[in-house]
Amino acid sequence: MRNDGIRPAVRLFRRKVMRPMRIFSTPAAAIIHLRDASLHPRVMPRRISEDFYRCGQIDCDELEELVKTKGIKAVVNLRGEKEGRHWYDEEIELCKDLGVKHFDVKMSSMEPWREAIIKYLEIINDRQNYPLDVHCTGHKDRSGLASAIYRVEILGHKTRDAMRELNPQPHKESMFYRFMSDYELFGEGRNKKFSEWTEEWDGKGYEQEKAKLLLA
Repeated sequence: MRNDGIRPAVRLFRRKVMRPMRIFSTPAAAIIHLRDASLHPRVMPRRISEDFYRCGQIDCDELEELVKTKGIKAVVNLRGEKEGRHWYDEEIELCKDLGVKHFDVKMSSMEPWREAIIKYLEIINDRQNYPLDVHCTGHKDRSGLASAIYRVEILGHKTRDAMRELNPQPHKESMFYRFMSDYELFGEGRNKKFSEWTEEWDGKGYEQEKAKLLLA
């Protein structure tokens, strides 16, 4: 027996009925939910090109609308795999129901992530994945870096222009800013393709060269 109409109905019931009951089952849970909502307000998708959108953690209704109105074929979650978390499980289920690819890329400024960048480059270099949406939590740091990389690698923009996608608030010593600056100096400046340069980047190898440039 076909159940094409059952799964979306079950998902809707979970989202509209079960999820609010779970969130507000205790006063402490309600406080945590409101705190997270204030710290990470949803930011609606922003178009970078006809085939690429970036956003924060939008809910399933908003994601479904984005998929249907923009023809999204793949969603890239920059928060990494979070099985058991309601937002993650619902996102996975929605993408499955809509026939949309879902990729987990754990991008973080607090831990080694070169492998994550390489995985992300593989995703955006596959034309089968477009139109594509990338999201993090608050639509600032990780989605900003992902958008900057897309502009350089796929659109061929100059690194300095692409860096406008980065969060303007963090100081210039942030890893994301340093990563793109390193490419501008030692990748783009040496006519190396971004994906080729990333394979050799370790975040440390250019310190002596930078010092020489400053002294020159």
